[in-house]
Amino acid sequence: MWMDSSLRWGTHINEICEKSYKLLNILKVLAGSSWGVHPIHLRKLYISLIRSRIDYASFLYATGAKTHLNKLNIVQNKALRICGSFIKSTPIHVMETELALPPLFVRRHWLGYKFWLRVASVSNNQTMQSVVNLSSNNCNYWYSKTKPILIDVHNSLKEEDIHRSPLLDMYSLNSWVTSIDVKSCLCLNVKDVNNAKRNINGSVLKCLTTYMLKTDYEEFHKIYTDGSKDSRGVGAALFDSKFGKTMFWKLNKNICIMRAELIAITKALAYAVTLNIQKIVILTDSKSALHHLARCVSGTRGMPIAYEVLKLVCILQQRNVAVKLQWIPSHIGVPGNETVDQAAKQAIEDGTEIVCNPYANEFIGRIKSDCVTKWRNHFENCSGSKGIWYKTIQQMPSLIPWFQTTSLSRPYLVIAFRMRSGHVPLNKFYHLIGMKQSPNCMYCDKVEDLLHLLVECGRNCNLKQRILGDMPLYNGNVNVILSQPGSRNARRLYLWVKVSLTD
Repeated sequence: MWMDSSLRWGTHINEICEKSYKLLNILKVLAGSSWGVHPIHLRKLYISLIRSRIDYASFLYATGAKTHLNKLNIVQNKALRICGSFIKSTPIHVMETELALPPLFVRRHWLGYKFWLRVASVSNNQTMQSVVNLSSNNCNYWYSKTKPILIDVHNSLKEEDIHRSPLLDMYSLNSWVTSIDVKSCLCLNVKDVNNAKRNINGSVLKCLTTYMLKTDYEEFHKIYTDGSKDSRGVGAALFDSKFGKTMFWKLNKNICIMRAELIAITKALAYAVTLNIQKIVILTDSKSALHHLARCVSGTRGMPIAYEVLKLVCILQQRNVAVKLQWIPSHIGVPGNETVDQAAKQAIEDGTEIVCNPYANEFIGRIKSDCVTKWRNHFENCSGSKGIWYKTIQQMPSLIPWFQTTSLSRPYLVIAFRMRSGHVPLNKFYHLIGMKQSPNCMYCDKVEDLLHLLVECGRNCNLKQRILGDMPLYNGNVNVILSQPGSRNARRLYLWVKVSLTD
């Protein structure tokens, strides 16, 4: 990073812009309005090559001078116009929404949130202490200055109880995590079941599961586990089918369901350690929890509770206990699973309460919602004066581009972008930029805009009839059709506009 004494970040931002403009040339040579790479791939190239450079430490330089920050906005705006071949008069917030790329100020807040959560998850962190000092009421330095994003983030999350640990939990084990043998104890499928649960009859699946438990685990001590989450809270439970013993716990309402499942497995293994039994199987209906354990052993960083599970597995294996973690389908009538399912639901209100503060990544959903709200508010404010036509088609920004799953080629997607934005290269636009003397249609002598072309214009009536048929076209209906950009009627509109523009 390049830092200056006034912390206006001019040098740093200028360096980013210089590199970004060179990379923009790559996008330019890959696409035009009627040829080139599909917008979904251009979007990915922009995110990986250009926005990644803009993102680096962006929550720190957010306090820079507005003139400098605006240079970065210009870089993104140019990239948006190249990816979607939008014409110059298209409003910026329309291009951002159409390509599902948020404004950079929203992106900076998102990255600031994520950085704060990572820092807050480490106890006695010096960076967190510096943020606390800067955000204290006694610090008047920011009275006449723009507060850094980290201070705003800290003030919004400082009251939350976040799980903190002095070191990464993957390093808390007695051996390196990848040396732990879980292949022999993780069983992710029911024997003789090769299809997804949804594709198998429930009665058949129950018979196969029951048969597996009787044949493969006849000599094993069976412990069923489950987690439950609803509007009331979160609970976890275990059921020892041999002794008929049920145990359940009430958990923090802010933790995710997979963590509740892992807590139930941890409690079951801890309970198994107290038993003098040589063969134990933990039966869970959470395949995602078992996959998570498998990823942790491969070296991928996982939830801290997952390493507690691995630690207990190691203890049992060192005692020569045959331990299995077996997945079984839920809600198919397996007696032990149904019992523990009811116990987990009961635990939400009546269970023994245990302290389990949310992990940093369990706040991701909340901060994502906050950032989406910022984007939507920005979209609403901008739509009041510009992009009014687009607002009738697209009510709110989407996090996933609508064209990701369509089969439209780039030329038709470009037409779709321009029609949905309401900015199509017709005489009205050419007159606006001084390329034509009159904004009127050469056939009808009326102002030639998109609505005129679709509804009023009399050019090529026979061809128009063959393409559009009896499709009703009027002001409100055109918007409705364009709000479903992948529909058959929308494709017919794209074809007609393409023919008219090349006429």
